[in-house]
Amino acid sequence: MLIAEATGHAPEALTLRSVKFLSPVLPGETVVFSQRVAASGAIVFEINVEACAEGSVDRRPAASGSFAPVGLSGEVAD
Repeated sequence: MLIAEATGHAPEALTLRSVKFLSPVLPGETVVFSQRVAASGAIVFEINVEACAEGSVDRRPAASGSFAPVGLSGEVAD
C-alpha cells in the first residue's frame, strides 16, 4: 500500500517482480524503507535496518526488490 500511494498506482495494479532478503530484522530494530522509480517504470525498493550506537548510525540492508505496474515487461533498470 505504501508503494502504491507514493507512486500513484492502485495496489492491485502492481506486481511483485523480485525480492531478496539479505539479513533478518530483530524485534525493536528500526526499519527504513526507500523507493524510486527506475527508467523502465519499475518501482525499486530497499529496506534497511538502522542501529544507533554512541552517537553514530549504522545501517545494514535487510531486503531489496521491485514492483512493476501490471503489464510492464522487460528488465528492471537500476
